[in-house]
Amino acid sequence: MGLRLKRNMLVTVAFISTFLLIAATVSRSVELASAQSFETITIKADGSIAPSTASVTKNGNVYILTGSVFGEIIIEKSNIIFDGGGHTVICGSRSCAIRVGSTEPDSELISNVIIRNVVIMQDENADDWARGIVLEYATNSIIANNTIFSMKDGTGISILDFSKGNVVVGNNVTNINGNGIWVWTSNTTVIANYITTNA
Repeated sequence: MGLRLKRNMLVTVAFISTFLLIAATVSRSVELASAQSFETITIKADGSIAPSTASVTKNGNVYILTGSVFGEIIIEKSNIIFDGGGHTVICGSRSCAIRVGSTEPDSELISNVIIRNVVIMQDENADDWARGIVLEYATNSIIANNTIFSMKDGTGISILDFSKGNVVVGNNVTNINGNGIWVWTSNTTVIANYITTNA
């Protein structure tokens, strides 16, 4: 079997697998959004998780999502891994599913954060823009192997001002009514992402 044929078969299998994952996720996520109120989960600079009842566990420097969330996750701590464990974060209107960067004025840049294995979508009842993953005042971080889809008006992945030295790799970004990946800074590596059906 030729190398080109093998490569085409792998791409086809990956596409079908992603489609099935998205279909199953949409069904589960619609039920979740209708059953819960919007919540904000924060991984604070001191390493604590707020609220303490959030669906996130900590194992050393690894924070793992243990269930799907209707709301947003804010990461204010450097040198951590945030692993979605294949769970879904559903954002609403005028919100970000995951944002890396402190909300405190004059705070230091966040650095060395890895975000991986998260499924992100927007609530089907939302009526305004949303963003999937946002790096804001974040450096030397990695966004890898996430699935982001069904944003009515917004951006799948955003790398904003003062966020430098970051890597965006292996993400599946589809059906975004806006920008799949938006880089508004320099010294950013974007490689091997699957981006399709974005307006």
